[in-house]
Amino acid sequence: MDDFNAFEIKVYQIATAIMSKNVDPISDIVGKELVYGGKLRVRFLSERKMELRTCDQVSSVDDSCLRENVTLEYRHYLGRVSVKSEVSGSGAHLFNPINQESAPYGKVLKTKLYKGDFVSIVQIIGDLFETKLVIYTHEIDAGIEIQTHLKPIPIDSRNGKEIILSVTTEGINNTKIVASPDSNESLKTHSLETDANGLFTVERIYGYKDGYELHYSDPELADATVQYNYYPVTSAISIEDSESLERITLMNDRAQGGTSSKVGSLELMIHRVSTTDDGCGSDEPLKDIDPVTGEVREIDLVHYLILSKGTFCFHSVLN
Repeated sequence: MDDFNAFEIKVYQIATAIMSKNVDPISDIVGKELVYGGKLRVRFLSERKMELRTCDQVSSVDDSCLRENVTLEYRHYLGRVSVKSEVSGSGAHLFNPINQESAPYGKVLKTKLYKGDFVSIVQIIGDLFETKLVIYTHEIDAGIEIQTHLKPIPIDSRNGKEIILSVTTEGINNTKIVASPDSNESLKTHSLETDANGLFTVERIYGYKDGYELHYSDPELADATVQYNYYPVTSAISIEDSESLERITLMNDRAQGGTSSKVGSLELMIHRVSTTDDGCGSDEPLKDIDPVTGEVREIDLVHYLILSKGTFCFHSVLN
């Protein structure tokens, strides 16, 4: 919808439309340009990987268009179990995974494409989740709406599970060189940006705090970096290539924790369950049980994935 000028009146006609019933398994159309909306074109390379292309005009084919291969997937960390007076595990207040590398969460069972005149939807059905990737034909210039339904998290071991939505790019290099806090040498790491209650953005540097040296009291946690680099994200998290200025932004519909655990990647934690108390005052594990089913509660979430130039005002995305 166009912006309104002062004292301006615009009239819009609302009419019903029937979405076409054309449904194809995604395996038959991988490699083809499937859906496009506004300035955005999407081509699926696999069930989880897609090529995003944004241009100033829908018909533009020049080299000024942004192109990025993006992999969307659900992954999880195994939560550490608390040991009284020794180690605090994951719980309501603490995120303390066993491993620094997340593992895939669930598997894709089938995919379908629903293509209509006003909106196109790619439905991805898994054993532990159901996802709808929604691309609007006109309204959203360069974004994909990600609708997630998480089924009950299985508790099949003593360890809890920390579920994340992971976005991995191939071309965005968010590497950053900073001065090491404990020596005269430089530290090669990477950066990300998070919003501050939707008002402005703050640069975060992975594994680095200006004027503060990180100390790990437990030798077993000397390599623990993910949990020390999670930040509150109330509206959006992004990474940007310092040379090409390509920026990938992931917006959320509620406050979540997030980070960029590797160069070219983003992640937001979308659901959690723990089996032990973290010793920080709750005196109970973090386990939201549905009283009807007796299982971990199912949840629905919405995220927006946006590819843009870094010079594109991040604050306008938040607004």
